[in-house]
Amino acid sequence: MSRNTLILYHTIRAGMTKQMADAVAEGVTSEGVTAAVKSVKEVSFDEVVAADGIALGTPQPFGLISGAMKQFFEDNWKD
Repeated sequence: MSRNTLILYHTIRAGMTKQMADAVAEGVTSEGVTAAVKSVKEVSFDEVVAADGIALGTPQPFGLISGAMKQFFEDNWKD
């Protein structure tokens, strides 16, 4: 059975979080797992639910997750 991991990220300006997401994908695929790297701005909630594993990457403005990542979960996560 094939396993897939979604690496969901949001990056600001310099793109450092995207670079980290790509590094995580490299590690995941080296273990035989399929990895999809997606920006929080381009992913659907159905893709998140369909993934076997999820890695989240976000900068820490003011010590919190980015506004875009927070907004994604607020818009999509249902009780």
